[in-house]
Amino acid sequence: MLGILSLEQIKIVSNFCTSVISENEHVLLVCAINKNGRIIDSAKRNDSILSTLSKHESEIAFMQRILQISMMRDLDDKLGELSFATIHRQNFTECLFPFQDAVILVLFDTADIKDSVAEILVHIQELGEKISIPKIVC
Repeated sequence: MLGILSLEQIKIVSNFCTSVISENEHVLLVCAINKNGRIIDSAKRNDSILSTLSKHESEIAFMQRILQISMMRDLDDKLGELSFATIHRQNFTECLFPFQDAVILVLFDTADIKDSVAEILVHIQELGEKISIPKIVC
Protein backbone atom coordinates (compact mmCIF):
# COMPACT_ATOMS: atom_id res chain seq x y z
CA MET A 1 0.00 0.00 0.00
CA LEU A 2 1.17 3.51 -0.69
CA GLY A 3 -0.56 5.02 2.34
CA ILE A 4 2.52 4.83 4.56
CA LEU A 5 5.89 4.76 2.83
CA SER A 6 9.37 4.73 4.22
CA LEU A 7 11.79 7.45 3.16
CA GLU A 8 13.53 4.92 0.91
CA GLN A 9 10.22 3.97 -0.76
CA ILE A 10 9.39 7.65 -1.33
CA LYS A 11 12.77 8.08 -3.03
CA ILE A 12 11.96 5.11 -5.29
CA VAL A 13 8.60 6.68 -6.22
CA SER A 14 10.39 9.98 -6.89
CA ASN A 15 12.93 8.23 -9.13
CA PHE A 16 10.05 6.51 -10.94
CA CYS A 17 8.36 9.85 -11.72
CA THR A 18 11.63 11.38 -12.91
CA SER A 19 12.47 8.33 -15.00
CA VAL A 20 9.11 8.23 -16.79
CA ILE A 21 9.21 11.91 -17.71
CA SER A 22 12.83 11.86 -18.82
CA GLU A 23 12.39 8.77 -21.02
CA ASN A 24 9.31 9.94 -22.92
CA GLU A 25 9.15 13.32 -24.63
CA HIS A 26 5.34 13.14 -24.82
CA VAL A 27 4.91 12.98 -21.03
CA LEU A 28 4.11 16.36 -19.51
CA LEU A 29 3.44 15.34 -15.91
CA VAL A 30 3.73 12.22 -13.74
CA CYS A 31 2.13 12.15 -10.27
CA ALA A 32 1.84 9.44 -7.67
CA ILE A 33 -1.35 10.26 -5.77
CA ASN A 34 -2.28 8.58 -2.49
CA LYS A 35 -5.75 7.33 -1.57
CA ASN A 36 -6.62 10.72 -0.07
CA GLY A 37 -5.86 12.60 -3.28
CA ARG A 38 -2.54 14.00 -2.04
CA ILE A 39 0.54 13.96 -4.22
CA ILE A 40 3.23 11.58 -2.96
CA ASP A 41 5.64 12.85 -5.59
CA SER A 42 5.61 14.20 -9.10
CA ALA A 43 7.75 15.28 -12.03
CA LYS A 44 6.69 17.75 -14.68
CA ARG A 45 8.02 18.94 -17.97
CA ASN A 46 5.56 21.74 -18.45
CA ASP A 47 3.34 23.13 -15.71
CA SER A 48 1.33 25.41 -17.98
CA ILE A 49 -1.51 22.88 -18.01
CA LEU A 50 -1.99 22.83 -14.25
CA SER A 51 -0.90 26.42 -13.62
CA THR A 52 -4.36 27.58 -14.70
CA LEU A 53 -5.87 25.73 -11.73
CA SER A 54 -5.99 27.16 -8.22
CA LYS A 55 -4.59 25.05 -5.39
CA HIS A 56 -8.14 24.10 -4.43
CA GLU A 57 -9.04 23.12 -8.00
CA SER A 58 -5.87 21.00 -8.24
CA GLU A 59 -6.74 19.22 -5.01
CA ILE A 60 -10.26 18.54 -6.29
CA ALA A 61 -8.88 17.20 -9.60
CA PHE A 62 -6.54 14.77 -7.80
CA MET A 63 -9.25 13.61 -5.38
CA GLN A 64 -11.57 13.11 -8.36
CA ARG A 65 -9.00 10.84 -10.05
CA ILE A 66 -8.66 8.71 -6.91
CA LEU A 67 -12.44 8.44 -6.56
CA GLN A 68 -12.86 7.62 -10.24
CA ILE A 69 -10.34 4.76 -10.12
CA SER A 70 -11.72 3.50 -6.81
CA MET A 71 -15.23 3.31 -8.23
CA MET A 72 -13.99 1.59 -11.39
CA ARG A 73 -12.10 -0.97 -9.30
CA ASP A 74 -15.28 -1.80 -7.38
CA LEU A 75 -16.32 -3.81 -10.45
CA ASP A 76 -13.02 -5.69 -10.86
CA ASP A 77 -14.54 -8.95 -9.59
CA LYS A 78 -17.24 -8.91 -12.26
CA LEU A 79 -15.54 -7.14 -15.17
CA GLY A 80 -11.88 -8.00 -14.69
CA GLU A 81 -9.03 -6.06 -13.13
CA LEU A 82 -8.60 -2.47 -14.27
CA SER A 83 -5.22 -1.81 -15.92
CA PHE A 84 -5.66 1.89 -16.70
CA ALA A 85 -8.18 4.55 -17.70
CA THR A 86 -7.72 7.25 -20.30
CA ILE A 87 -9.28 10.70 -20.50
CA HIS A 88 -8.84 12.69 -23.70
CA ARG A 89 -8.97 16.46 -23.53
CA GLN A 90 -8.44 19.05 -26.23
CA ASN A 91 -4.89 19.90 -25.08
CA PHE A 92 -3.67 16.66 -23.52
CA THR A 93 -4.49 13.06 -22.59
CA GLU A 94 -4.64 11.78 -19.03
CA CYS A 95 -3.88 8.19 -18.17
CA LEU A 96 -4.74 6.88 -14.72
CA PHE A 97 -2.91 3.75 -13.62
CA PRO A 98 -4.22 2.10 -10.43
CA PHE A 99 -1.35 1.19 -8.17
CA GLN A 100 -2.32 -0.52 -4.94
CA ASP A 101 -4.50 2.02 -3.07
CA ALA A 102 -3.01 4.90 -5.07
CA VAL A 103 -3.03 6.19 -8.64
CA ILE A 104 -0.24 7.05 -11.02
CA LEU A 105 -1.45 10.00 -13.14
CA VAL A 106 0.37 10.66 -16.39
CA LEU A 107 -0.44 13.62 -18.65
CA PHE A 108 0.63 13.29 -22.27
CA ASP A 109 0.69 15.85 -25.05
CA THR A 110 -1.71 15.16 -27.90
CA ALA A 111 0.58 12.64 -29.66
CA ASP A 112 -0.31 8.97 -30.18
CA ILE A 113 0.32 7.41 -26.78
CA LYS A 114 -0.18 3.67 -27.42
CA ASP A 115 3.51 2.77 -27.12
CA SER A 116 3.99 5.19 -24.23
CA VAL A 117 1.25 3.54 -22.18
CA ALA A 118 2.83 0.11 -22.67
CA GLU A 119 6.21 1.46 -21.49
CA ILE A 120 4.66 3.07 -18.41
CA LEU A 121 2.87 -0.15 -17.47
CA VAL A 122 6.28 -1.87 -17.43
CA HIS A 123 7.71 0.96 -15.28
CA ILE A 124 4.82 0.64 -12.82
CA GLN A 125 5.43 -3.10 -12.55
CA GLU A 126 9.09 -2.41 -11.77
CA LEU A 127 8.08 0.23 -9.21
CA GLY A 128 5.95 -2.34 -7.39
CA GLU A 129 8.88 -4.74 -7.27
CA LYS A 130 11.27 -2.06 -5.99
CA ILE A 131 9.11 -0.97 -3.07
CA SER A 132 8.34 -4.57 -2.12
CA ILE A 133 4.61 -4.69 -2.68
CA PRO A 134 2.64 -7.32 -4.62
CA LYS A 135 2.80 -7.19 -8.40
CA ILE A 136 0.01 -5.53 -10.33
CA VAL A 137 -1.63 -7.16 -13.33
CA CYS A 138 -1.05 -5.30 -16.57
